[in-house]
Amino acid sequence: MSKIHNIFDYLDIKRVNLNLKSNDKIEIIKELAQPIIASGKIKDHEAFLNDVFTREEQGSTGIGEGIAIPHCRSEHVDQIMISIGKKNEGIDFDSIDDEIVKVFFLLAIPKTNMQTYLEIISKLSRVLNSEGFKENFLNAESEMNLLDIFKEAEENLNVDY
Repeated sequence: MSKIHNIFDYLDIKRVNLNLKSNDKIEIIKELAQPIIASGKIKDHEAFLNDVFTREEQGSTGIGEGIAIPHCRSEHVDQIMISIGKKNEGIDFDSIDDEIVKVFFLLAIPKTNMQTYLEIISKLSRVLNSEGFKENFLNAESEMNLLDIFKEAEENLNVDY
């Protein structure tokens, strides 16, 4: 059995935004993408964004309960990166439950990493559904606090393996 990847390993405080400014789906995705693009590890910024938007057109990544996980596997991405955002007022993200979204995770994954991509999506879903996570996320007081909340939730899941 292959090693289960820790999502925390792909997080960086530079890619955490507790105060997203944008007010619509497209602009939120662009705002979440900025720190990923700023990393210098995206070969073609526009093509990467187009890959994210193309994936979004296939079906909303607003998974319900105030959470969205826009993502793509792209040949323009050199390494897995995750950007996290929060918008306290929430926005309409075409979620499957028609609720507004306040919690965002943008995943940028190299095209060739299908297995890792599936593992990350699966594990992220489990973290997001873990008891108290969303409330703790929404109450995070700083970027570091949010990363600590995420790490603790993920470590609690790892005990189950």
